[in-house]
Amino acid sequence: MTLRNTTFVDLVLPPFLGASGYRYDVTLDGETIVRRSKSPLTDAARALVSKGIAGRIVLRHAGIGTQGGLIAVLATLTASEGDRSAPRFVKWTPNPHAEALP
Repeated sequence: MTLRNTTFVDLVLPPFLGASGYRYDVTLDGETIVRRSKSPLTDAARALVSKGIAGRIVLRHAGIGTQGGLIAVLATLTASEGDRSAPRFVKWTPNPHAEALP
């Protein structure tokens, strides 16, 4: 859904629990745009850029907006968390082995 240049995307619950922690799917109007992501907000921003969507993004959890920002900015970032550091945004670099959604 888009409202005033804001695109709303939804986390799919429950999350997938893998060996390296929780991973989330993200949908846009019922279409899965991100699968099993450790950084669903920034991955969703990149998915929206690939669809030609600009403006703001709001990630919803159970219908409530929880995180958001400018799509163009978030698309250049990813979330990182170390054993001794809190989660933070860092510069994103593409994974050459990642599979694209069909």
